[in-house]
Amino acid sequence: IDVTDTVDLLISGNTFIGGKAAVNIAGVLNENVVVSGNVMRAQYRNGVNTPSDQTLGGNQIAGNAITCDATAHAAYDGILLRAKQIARGNTITLDHGHAGIYPQSNSIVKDNVVRHGTATYSIRMDGGTTAIIVKNNEVTTAVVNAGGGSNEVSDNSVIAA
Repeated sequence: IDVTDTVDLLISGNTFIGGKAAVNIAGVLNENVVVSGNVMRAQYRNGVNTPSDQTLGGNQIAGNAITCDATAHAAYDGILLRAKQIARGNTITLDHGHAGIYPQSNSIVKDNVVRHGTATYSIRMDGGTTAIIVKNNEVTTAVVNAGGGSNEVSDNSVIAA
């Protein structure tokens, strides 16, 4: 599903199998777009892709089950999360790829379970990122915060694979 500059949209209760991304939230004027309660598996590049920082905010990726297998791209991210967006309560299982959740500046990542298999990271923040909150997640490898002290990383637990 491709969504561009949309207000007050709920994408819920779907099963997405295959394709480049299950949900692509494009444009910079999305507000209150909620992607919730979906099953996403075997996408090539992303489960949920939010390629642009948002000027309005309120977008949530919540309560989804996202899995990828060995056919995924090496740069696969379960959730690519941009500014003013929230990833909460998702269960992500990666067999391959880059990261379960890849947040960018001014985003929130809370209460997710990320099992990363042979993927490089559970949750990864790049150098230069700021004002990301990563809290109360359960991950199979420690959260990587290359962005430094302006990101808040707390109360995350490393769990068995």
